Amino acid sequence: MLAVFEIKKELSLIVNPWRAVLLLGVCLVRLAPCTARERKLQGQVFDREGLRQVRNFCVDTAHLESLDLDAVKTFLEKESRPHKLFARLPWKLTGDCAKADVVARIYFKQFNRARVGGNYGGSASSVSYEPVFQPVLLIYGPTFIQLIYRTEGPSIGKNREPLLAPTFANLLADLKTLGH
Repeated sequence: MLAVFEIKKELSLIVNPWRAVLLLGVCLVRLAPCTARERKLQGQVFDREGLRQVRNFCVDTAHLESLDLDAVKTFLEKESRPHKLFARLPWKLTGDCAKADVVARIYFKQFNRARVGGNYGGSASSVSYEPVFQPVLLIYGPTFIQLIYRTEGPSIGKNREPLLAPTFANLLADLKTLGH
């Protein structure tokens, strides 16, 4: 008798499609805030709680080559001023990585973008390649063992310094999305 009741109960969902639609709708509504929050993130968060606990950070430049180092130093000088990007971050920039909660590390991926050129009216064309750089921002715990956050900036040109502001803006947007 119990088995017959179970079969009738399962058939009632199939027979009454409105119940199934309502059940599916309730499930989707409950999942919607989680999926919407994930879609808004610009980068990858590997440790949400660790990211929320950060109060100060430093930028490690020890691994950078001279052109990259100049770009990062120029960027840090410009954006550390009042009313600039670092003033809007909920974290304080510190120069001493030994006292920082997290360490930001920046590196630049290099691509070769093809440029097709040729004679107008002629059939000859040439292909040349120009280097294009894309900044990558990595946020580590103080011991460089645990990666907490990662994001990439735009890859639009040879000049590295202007590419850093959108990269840190991704971090700022993600911190706001996470409620920091």
